[in-house]
Amino acid sequence: MTAHATGDGETVLGEGHIALVTGSTDDIGAATARGLAETGATVVVHGRDSEKGKRLVAGLPNGGHAFYIADFA
Repeated sequence: MTAHATGDGETVLGEGHIALVTGSTDDIGAATARGLAETGATVVVHGRDSEKGKRLVAGLPNGGHAFYIADFA
């Protein structure tokens, strides 16, 4: 996954940006979190499974990422 280009050589998300990805401990959400981290964005991982969330954050490139647990059941 790459950041969306604006047409002027700039990307929408990258270094200096923060992205909140809800439901990101599995599947598409996890892939999205990884892709955003690869662009240089700081990612806030959100989900119900603490172990999966912490494991995902630990494996993201660059640094400064965080996991927040939330279960609205």
